[in-house]
Amino acid sequence: MNVNRLTAPPPVEVQDCIDACADLERASEDCAEACLRLGGDGDVTDCFLADLDCVEVCAATSRLLGWRSRTDGPTTQALLQACREAASVSIAACERMLPGRPNWTSCGPAAHRAIAACTALLEVFEPDAV
Repeated sequence: MNVNRLTAPPPVEVQDCIDACADLERASEDCAEACLRLGGDGDVTDCFLADLDCVEVCAATSRLLGWRSRTDGPTTQALLQACREAASVSIAACERMLPGRPNWTSCGPAAHRAIAACTALLEVFEPDAV
């Protein structure tokens, strides 16, 4: 067992990804709460459910990366890919909410940061797979 691997500080990309996922988790929680205040169905329900998915996937990704041991395994890579997908779905659902709602605050910027951070970390782990 390589003890240095377990005690060494994580690559900067790991902390960037943890931070981006935590930011998206908070933004998605806020967005989901806004959806609840609107009520209704259709786009509101789609956005709400996409936000809930994003919250859960981002939380799991942050926790897994926070353990700082063996963060380059297949489970971590799968979660990073799932986080990118959940963020993309959330962006699309949130953008459908914008027309007719000039005060709507999109989680898009946080989602784009999370996608970029997950992609950067995946490139560190397996550059040819991204």
